[in-house]
Amino acid sequence: MLERAKRVIVLKNGKIIKDGQPYETLNDIAFLEENNLQPPKLLNFVNKLRAKGVNVPKVTSEAELVSW
Repeated sequence: MLERAKRVIVLKNGKIIKDGQPYETLNDIAFLEENNLQPPKLLNFVNKLRAKGVNVPKVTSEAELVSW
C-alpha cells in the first residue's frame, strides 16, 4: 500500500481524524497508538531495526528493503 497509495484518510466515528501521505501517516506511532491502530508490518519491522541502531533508509515496499 505504501508504494501505491497517494493518500491515507483515517476515520473515527465517521469523522476524518488524519489525512496525509501514507508513509508519514502510517509511521506516526503516537497517533496510531492513540487510536488503537498498528503500523503496517513493514514499517513495524523497519522501526524495530532503527531502534537497534540500524540506519535503514525510507522504504515503501519489501522489495526496497531487500534490495537495500
